[in-house]
Amino acid sequence: SRIEAYRKISLIRNYEDVLDVSDELIDRYGDMPRPVSSLLSVSLIRSLGSSCGINKIQNKSGAVLYYPRLMDQKIWIELAKRNNGRYLTSLASVPYVQEKISGSDKMLQNIVKTLSEYLKLLSADT
Repeated sequence: SRIEAYRKISLIRNYEDVLDVSDELIDRYGDMPRPVSSLLSVSLIRSLGSSCGINKIQNKSGAVLYYPRLMDQKIWIELAKRNNGRYLTSLASVPYVQEKISGSDKMLQNIVKTLSEYLKLLSADT
């Protein structure tokens, strides 16, 4: 049922879960429409963001803004080094990190990549 499919999507925690749910949906319903594929990515982003301590992720005119609970500048600086300075930190009253994105088609994939890299650096740091 659709409710069961939505439940499984909401339980996505990692990329393997995305593949499992995706395979199951394709087996049951055939080719996946783009909005469903995007929903799988958004569910993964929610889980990764939560694991990274990110309160909010916002798309803002060619950039993605990450609002961390605690700003770990060491990790963001390392990410910037590894990715040609694509990240800018702002220590405004509500600190955030801005990632420049070229091409909205790849936005969800970029967010997943950033959060995955952040999580690896975070776990290596502890």
